[in-house]
Amino acid sequence: MNTQHWLLAALWLFFGVVHSITATKTFKSFIERIAGSYFIYYTLAYSLIALLTIIPVIYYQLSIVSHYLFRPTEIIIFISAAGIVLATIVSGYSIFQYFIPLSGVAFLINKSHTPDLKTNGLNRYMRHPLYFGTLLMIWSFFLWFPLLSSLVACIAI
Repeated sequence: MNTQHWLLAALWLFFGVVHSITATKTFKSFIERIAGSYFIYYTLAYSLIALLTIIPVIYYQLSIVSHYLFRPTEIIIFISAAGIVLATIVSGYSIFQYFIPLSGVAFLINKSHTPDLKTNGLNRYMRHPLYFGTLLMIWSFFLWFPLLSSLVACIAI
């Protein structure tokens, strides 16, 4: 691993720390005290912060030079393609059923929306289907394109 890969790992870890801290009850309570009546925009701001902090990380990952760790066989490519399709279905379902209402985007459409914890559908089987879909997607892409930078991202995430 070279300096670029270590920096990539640090950037992914930074994203994860920011994403996790801003999701804690303690942090949200602190922001609620400061923001007052504007706290209703917190979930939208949280989603924008997540987007703005992940875009540079992905851009950096795609811009660094990285070598292949192995040559994927046809069966590995088939398995990874199936993983990508399943991840797309799970993530798409999660975005429409869970993420949009909690992201703050639904607030722009329906001002009286209050997010509820979902315990049906995929949430009946797993706590966070969008995270599952994301992890399945990145590991599937790694199998198809087994670059060192992809492995660093998979491990860091």
